[in-house]
Amino acid sequence: KRDSGWKKSATEQGIEDADETSIILSQSDMKSFFPCQRKFLFSKIIKLEEDSFSVSLIEPFDIGNVNHKILELFFENCMKNKKNLPVTMFDKEENPYFVNEDEILNLLETFIGQAICSVIEGGKSAPLVNLMLNSQKNKIKSKILNFLHFFCQQWNDIKGGFGGFSVVSAESWNAGTSDDGKIRYTGKLDCVLANSNGDTYIVDFKTGEPPSVKSCKISVDEE
Repeated sequence: KRDSGWKKSATEQGIEDADETSIILSQSDMKSFFPCQRKFLFSKIIKLEEDSFSVSLIEPFDIGNVNHKILELFFENCMKNKKNLPVTMFDKEENPYFVNEDEILNLLETFIGQAICSVIEGGKSAPLVNLMLNSQKNKIKSKILNFLHFFCQQWNDIKGGFGGFSVVSAESWNAGTSDDGKIRYTGKLDCVLANSNGDTYIVDFKTGEPPSVKSCKISVDEE
């Protein structure tokens, strides 16, 4: 029997019409289940807490989580204010910049502070980690700005580029149903962007090694 919070959880994941007979699966559920069904049982069903070395204290504060949160806040701000993404320009020396770069830097400074607070509150309280992250603010700002310069270049068929695109959603839950209607698949998309022609692009941010092109393609049975 499900606990009383299952309906709220399903609604938050984009499944409004779920009932107690619905089987709800996310990508993380499947990634946990198939390698080891026993681990899935202990972690997802019985919800046993893992016993780990104290070094894991730093894991919730990984800089990748901070960067991800900053980008989430940046794209949410664009969406909320109905502003398209900035377009990267280049000076005579081919150095990238934004026309409103000072405004963007001020926004990033605010979002970095919010992201650090969010990540710290989401993990265990650790003054040393707090000090470490706050000491890296300028480096984080520079890294995010460099990323946006690359990400927001004008579109071309070889390198891509999302400058001037509108933000459709950021960190939003989306759901779908299997053909027989018995299983509800759910997952959170980092970012969805659209160009002026209405073409939609799903963006997934990766701190580490990106997946291969082959693993991102859907195999369709010719029959």
